[in-house]
Amino acid sequence: MAAQVADPATTVLRAFLGAYGPATPELFDKVWLSRGATRRPVVRSWFAALEGELTEVDVAGERRVMLAAHAEELLAIEPGETVRLLGAFDAYVLGSGTTATEIVPPGRRTEVSRAGGWISPVVLHGGRVAGVWGDGGVTLWEDVPAAVVNAEMSRHAALRALLG
Repeated sequence: MAAQVADPATTVLRAFLGAYGPATPELFDKVWLSRGATRRPVVRSWFAALEGELTEVDVAGERRVMLAAHAEELLAIEPGETVRLLGAFDAYVLGSGTTATEIVPPGRRTEVSRAGGWISPVVLHGGRVAGVWGDGGVTLWEDVPAAVVNAEMSRHAALRALLG
């Protein structure tokens, strides 16, 4: 008996939704797949092929889908106030795309996604980009407690020292 070969498109889509979902077909295509080059009916057919594995959720008033197997875990997560320094081109920012307003405030996109395709190192606060950082220090545009930012900078410096 021959083994059934998985469809590569749905395999990639399943992996994307597992790492970066919830999403829409348009977000998947625009941000992660081919910058909008794939015909919409094709991308929608991939989502349709996973219909039994997906569930709808509301993200800032927009209907998106995610893997149903992850829904209970996502709903159990309490909002947090954690601060993290992410490096340039971090997958957290790239996977969602810099147009994801729930991650990057719309008025700050050009500070995160800069000229020449450069993606700035960012300061996350509660899962959202609250500023940028680099050798020149930290630039915050949201109210983030200084003590928490300083503690994260110290943690980051200790990790860099450890790695040499």
